[in-house]
Amino acid sequence: MLFKDIAALVIFCLVILLTIVLVLVPVTVKVPARLAARVRIKQLTISYAAVPVAGAILMLCTGSLTGQTFAQGIVGDQHLKPYGIVILFLALAYISTSLDSTGCLAWLALHITRLSKGHGTALFGLYFALSSVITALLSNDVSIMTLTPIIYYFSVATSVDPVPFLTAMFTAANIWSMLLFVGNPTNIIVAVAYQMSFADYSRWMALPTIGAGLACLAVLLLVHHKHIPKRLTLPELQPAIMLVDKPGAILGTINILACLAFLAAAPVLGWELWLVTLVSAGLHALYNFVAYVVFKGRWCTQHQHQQQQVEVELGRAASGTAERG
Repeated sequence: MLFKDIAALVIFCLVILLTIVLVLVPVTVKVPARLAARVRIKQLTISYAAVPVAGAILMLCTGSLTGQTFAQGIVGDQHLKPYGIVILFLALAYISTSLDSTGCLAWLALHITRLSKGHGTALFGLYFALSSVITALLSNDVSIMTLTPIIYYFSVATSVDPVPFLTAMFTAANIWSMLLFVGNPTNIIVAVAYQMSFADYSRWMALPTIGAGLACLAVLLLVHHKHIPKRLTLPELQPAIMLVDKPGAILGTINILACLAFLAAAPVLGWELWLVTLVSAGLHALYNFVAYVVFKGRWCTQHQHQQQQVEVELGRAASGTAERG
């Protein structure tokens, strides 16, 4: 084995190891006093995202990675275009995050909570279903980030064990992310590598996903049925208060649904998938610029204040329950 091959293997292993370590244990470095006074930064946090970049640079310096190979890793070939995958993933993440920031998903989650009418098993199933839908249409990350705090606050305020509900949400988010092309970055890489269209991917994965999802729900009910209360008293909250930006929520919902529809039709229309998502992200970016930069989010101010009141009420309910316990 040549030096370049050994160097590439060692650097690769170190990058993987250091990335995992920095994700689990953030590392901060103190800035020297004189420099800190100038830049007004006392310490720097080493980002795990910087490790792969440093690894690629180190490979170039040791000669284990050539400039041609480096460029090909970005441009790709006729079968796989890495830049297209990156654009597609980041564009979808931007659209999903923008929609979530309007309060649309939190509004929907509170509506679903009220829809259960205090029936524990019904609420368990509704959280599983909601997590499945959000994951399938957006991503499992968005589902988890949106539903976790809502489930936590509701469980603390009602003295209910959150584990069954959180388990239902987490497992649904992982399983149902297999359903659509856009549910997970891995889906995108595999589908693009094998030149599968949006519809082709779902034809292969729909049945396994539905089967796994239903089987998982049955197992979860069997395991957690003793810990799910038959009746519970839900906090009195208005879902509308969580809707920070109603025009943005409407635009974001239409935008993501249109994006999914065009992704499905892209092979017929002869469009690149990454270009579809880039245009959709650009439209929402334009709205965000106009709404929050030009108009300074004027129509969102009142709702943001109301949303803060809701969070305070949830916090008080949680604190009161903790004191009683």
